[in-house]
Amino acid sequence: MNFKQILEKWPSPFITRKKLCDMTGGIINSRTIANLDSLGRGIRGKTKVGGLVVYEVANVVNWLEEREQAQDKKNPGEFKKGTVSNG
Repeated sequence: MNFKQILEKWPSPFITRKKLCDMTGGIINSRTIANLDSLGRGIRGKTKVGGLVVYEVANVVNWLEEREQAQDKKNPGEFKKGTVSNG
């Protein structure tokens, strides 16, 4: 996936945790991120502003790319959209 498109299209350099679902087309759920943050496996650089948890959009994109790469390493033979199978 080209997560950089998200970075280019989002109108602000920051995003609240609650808006992550909208930003990613449903790929990320805010409760999932809250759980991952509590485990130390969430998006880097979170900041609290008032009662809101805020991330830099660039950090969100980096986190998505890292998770995609980790998944690819975990399942190297799995079909990916846009690739041709040799089997």
